[in-house]
Amino acid sequence: MDLSPERLLSEFQSRPGESISVYDLIDRIGAAPHHRRMIQQVLLSLVKQGKLVRLKGKRFLYSKGGKHATGKLHVSRAGAGFLLGAGDRLPSVESNDLYIHKTNLGTALDGDTVEVEVLPGPKGKLEGRVLEVLERAHDHVVGQFKRVGKGGNVTPRNLRIGRWIEVPSAPPPTELADGAWVRVHVTRWSDDPCDPLEAEIEEVLGMPGERGISVLVLLRDMGVELEFPPEVLRQAEQFEASISDVEMQYRRDLRDLPICTIDPATAKDFDDALSIEKLDSENWWLGVHIADVSQYVKNAKPIDQEALARGTSIYPVDRVVPMLPERLSNDLCSLRPDEDRYAMTCFMEIDRRGQVVRHEVCESVIRSRNRLSYQEVQEYFDSPDRRAEFPFHGMENELLELRQLARTLTRMRMERGALDLDLPETKVVCNEEGDVLDVKRHERLESHRLVEECMLIANETVAEHMKRKGLPLLYRIHDQPDPNALMRIAPTLEMYGIKMPKKKNIEADSAFYQSIIERLHGKDGGHIPQRMLLSTLMRAEYSPENKGHFGLASKCYCHFTSPIRRYPDLLTHRVLKDSFRGKIDEAYKEEAKNSLSEIASQSNDTGREAERIERQAVDIKSMEFMADQVGGVFDGWISNISRRGFHVELVEVPVEGFVSSRYIQGDSYGPDENFTRLVGRYTRRAFRLGQRIKVQIAQVSVVEGEMDLMLVEKGTRPGDTKKSRARHKKEKSRR
Repeated sequence: MDLSPERLLSEFQSRPGESISVYDLIDRIGAAPHHRRMIQQVLLSLVKQGKLVRLKGKRFLYSKGGKHATGKLHVSRAGAGFLLGAGDRLPSVESNDLYIHKTNLGTALDGDTVEVEVLPGPKGKLEGRVLEVLERAHDHVVGQFKRVGKGGNVTPRNLRIGRWIEVPSAPPPTELADGAWVRVHVTRWSDDPCDPLEAEIEEVLGMPGERGISVLVLLRDMGVELEFPPEVLRQAEQFEASISDVEMQYRRDLRDLPICTIDPATAKDFDDALSIEKLDSENWWLGVHIADVSQYVKNAKPIDQEALARGTSIYPVDRVVPMLPERLSNDLCSLRPDEDRYAMTCFMEIDRRGQVVRHEVCESVIRSRNRLSYQEVQEYFDSPDRRAEFPFHGMENELLELRQLARTLTRMRMERGALDLDLPETKVVCNEEGDVLDVKRHERLESHRLVEECMLIANETVAEHMKRKGLPLLYRIHDQPDPNALMRIAPTLEMYGIKMPKKKNIEADSAFYQSIIERLHGKDGGHIPQRMLLSTLMRAEYSPENKGHFGLASKCYCHFTSPIRRYPDLLTHRVLKDSFRGKIDEAYKEEAKNSLSEIASQSNDTGREAERIERQAVDIKSMEFMADQVGGVFDGWISNISRRGFHVELVEVPVEGFVSSRYIQGDSYGPDENFTRLVGRYTRRAFRLGQRIKVQIAQVSVVEGEMDLMLVEKGTRPGDTKKSRARHKKEKSRR
C-alpha cells in the first residue's frame, strides 16, 4: 500500500477545494484502519509544509485559491483563531467571526491585522487560513522575566500571544531581578510559529507583590502611555490662569449666581456644576455649567493631538490616566470653589412635565460656591431634621429644588420609553496608597440620579440646538436592538417566569424591554438575566449621523458635559464656541464633515479600550481583596454556563469565580443546547443559571484577575481541598 506523501497529496489535488477527513481518505485509497495514525501524521507533515490546510474536525483540504478577507485576529486561550467581524463581509459565515484552525494561523498573534484565505469547511461552513500579517499588534509585550545565561526568557502576561520571548542580553541581576515584570520591544519575528520571538528589555516595571504593580502591568500591557510628551506639558504650562478682559467681551458673567459642584468625595477634577431658580410660572430655570476646555485646547495643537489619541480618561480603580495634563484637568479647567473659571453654560426652562420650553447656550465665567459630595447631599436629603447643620452657603433650597426637578425629569424619560437598567456595579474601595479595603456593590443614591438627570437633559438640549442650527456634531447614538439576540436569551428569561412570544421577529421596543426589567427587579439573582438582557442591546457609539438613542428614548443626543475626560465633548464645545464667534461658514462645515467620521471611529475605539481596561482593573483589584480568602466558603449565584463549567457570582462579595465541570463529583457534565443548565450525562443532575450554591475558593490569580472555585457538596468537609487545588493548578496550566 502506497502511503507516501506524494500519493496522499495527489488524492487532495484531484479534488481541489474539497475538505476530506482522515476516515474518508482511508476509504478512498483502500487503506486498513490501523493505518489511520500513520496517514494522519503524513497529512500533518503536509500541512506544516504548506501543501495542505487543516480544518476543524480533523479534515484536510488542498486549496485552489479562493476569496480573501482582512481584519483583526482574535485568538482564544485554546489557540483557535477568529477573524473578527468577517460575517459582515462573508454572508456564508454563520457567526459574525470566521473560524481559523490553530494550525492555519501561521505566525499571526492575537490582535494582529491579517489577510485570510476563505476556505470551504465541513457542512457548508467557511473557515480561514492566515496568508499574511498586515500589521503587528505586539511590537511591545509585557511579561515576566526569567534569567538564562547573559539574557533570559519572557513569558507574556497575555496568554493569547501563545509564544515565549527570548532576550539575548539583559541588565545585570542588580538592575533586573529574576521574576520581575518587564516590557520588551520585539526586534525579530520568527517565521516558524514554534520558534520564540526575540526582544530587548525596554522597561522594568517591578516585582510581583509590589504595591500597585498588578494595575501597572495591565496598563503597560494594554499600551497605555502614563506620561505626557514634553511638548504637551510645555504647552500646558504656558496658559494664563487669570480671566482676561478680552474674553469677558464674549462671555456672560455668572459669578454672582449660586452654583455648586456635586462629585464623588475622592474626585480631583470637577467639570460640571449646577444652578437652579424657581420662576414665577412655577417652571425651573436650570443652569448646567461645564468647564470650557476648548478655551485652552485648540484644534491641531500638541495638547489637542494627544487628547484625540487618548480619546478618554481611564479610571483603573486605584489611579487615573487623564486625557489632559494635570495643569488643565486638575487646575485651570477644574471648577473648584471660590475660583473664577471659564465655562460653557446651557440654561433651560423646564416645566412641570419635564419638557424644555426655552433654552440658551452661551460662553460664561462662573465661580462655584460649593464643592459637594454625593454622600453629603444624600445625607442632607435623608435628614430633614438636621438640615440646618449643613454648611451649604445658602444653597439648601436650591438642592431641594434640584431633587424635585430630577424626579420630574426621571418620570418624563420613563414615560417616553427610556430604559432604567439600574444594575449593581462593583465598587472597589482603596486607600490613598491603592491598597484594597473593601469590594462591595455600588449603591446608587438619589444624589447620583440628580446629577445624571441634569447632565442628560443638557446633552439632549445641546444636541437639538446644534442640529437645528446645522452645526457639525458627533452624535451619541444607540441603535434598535436585534430581535434575534433577544430570542437567544428567551430560555434564560423563561427560567425566571418570563414567557417570550413564540414568533421569531418580536417587536423589541423599549416598553417591551422595560416590562422585562421590572419583572426581574427584586428577584433573587435577578440582576443576572438583566445583564444578559443588556448584552442584547447594541453598543452606544459616536456618529456624525443622528440615528437617535434607543436606551434613552431620545431622538437627538450628544455628549457635552465631560470635556475634561472625553474628546467628543471637547469637540462639541469647540464647534459651539466657533459658532458664537461667527467662525462657521460652508468651508468650515465641509472640513468638519470630512474629519468627523475619523474622530468618531477613534473615539469609539478608545472608549471601548478604556472600558475593557477598567473592567480588568476591577477584576484584578477584586482578586487582591480575595487573595487571603483561599479556603473560604461562600454562597453564590450561577451567573454563566459554558462548555467547561460555570461562573459563580458570590453573594457576600460581588466577584466572580469559575467552577470547572471536571471537579464536580459523580458524573460528566456538559451544557444544554441553550446554555441555561449544566447537566450530568448519566445522573441528569443539573445546575441552572441563577441557582444559589455554596462554593469554596480554591485558587486566586491576581494578575489574571481570576478565581477558581470548588463546589461544596453535602457530606464533604470545606477546607479539605489540597488535592483539588493541585488538580486546579494543573487544569489552569492547560487553559
